[in-house]
Amino acid sequence: MTSAALLVALSVAPAGAQTSPPAPVEVSTPTTPAPPPPQPDKLQAVKALAAANDPKNAPELLKAVDDSDPKVRSVAIEALGLLRAAEGLQKISDALRKDPDADVRRQAATALSLLGTDAAAEALASALTDAAVPVRAFSAEALGALRAAKFAPGVAALLKDPALVVRRSAASALGRMEAKEAAPALRAALGDDDALVRREAAKALSPLADAESAPALRAASADHDLLVRAHSEAALLRLAQPDAEAALERLLADPNPTVRQQAASALGLYGSAAAVRSLTAAAAAEADAATKPIMAFALDQLKARHAVREPVHAPPPTKKTTTKKRTP
Repeated sequence: MTSAALLVALSVAPAGAQTSPPAPVEVSTPTTPAPPPPQPDKLQAVKALAAANDPKNAPELLKAVDDSDPKVRSVAIEALGLLRAAEGLQKISDALRKDPDADVRRQAATALSLLGTDAAAEALASALTDAAVPVRAFSAEALGALRAAKFAPGVAALLKDPALVVRRSAASALGRMEAKEAAPALRAALGDDDALVRREAAKALSPLADAESAPALRAASADHDLLVRAHSEAALLRLAQPDAEAALERLLADPNPTVRQQAASALGLYGSAAAVRSLTAAAAAEADAATKPIMAFALDQLKARHAVREPVHAPPPTKKTTTKKRTP
């Protein structure tokens, strides 16, 4: 008998023999550690801090600017800007210059415009050459909002930017800065392919009273876009160019209410005393609810500038002449 067979034989109990149940085997069950309590979502947490609009939350928001999630950083930067948190200036400026996420940099530009310091303007100027289109556009707009004329040359350079939104933002910003050194770039922008860029360029030239811009503005006054024409005539009126006031008076009757508004505003700012009569008549005849108060305000401006105290009404209708009957 082999050893294997012997083992089998030994393991089989003889017939009729009673066997005892096998002893229970204790199995040790490994204990699983309890899961950690759920952590609050970082983005929701920083949004809650932002929504509170409480300056006491600034330290936590500053920490969030260093978060690995760009959405968290963006929300934190926006909140610090809305709080006008001066202690966030350095971190927000660093984010504008160095953050790898373009949306975070764009949000930093907006926040810096709200802080409104010279240091904020310096940081915004450094972003005018950012690789991302929205960052360049928002930085230009922010400098315009701050009226940081010191940086007008950098903004004026963006009038040649290949991105349309950047050119529009640059033209609009220069209009707020009122920087005479930007006049040559604005004159060139009157030839831009986009009507909105041309409008903003003509509008920005009005307060500059740049005599060298008169020929370009005269050409723009024949633009196919009505608002380009209106803004160009306004700039020409500022320069006391012949026929500009008469052209604006004609635009007071234009079918487009926005054109009428611009013409009235220009006459209010730069019109002669003779324009009081035409603006009075236009204001009285105006039926558009949005345009009527603009015309009224422009008329008040014009009267105040020329010390016209009594209202000047439109010419009365011509009286019909009646022939008296002769008595026999």
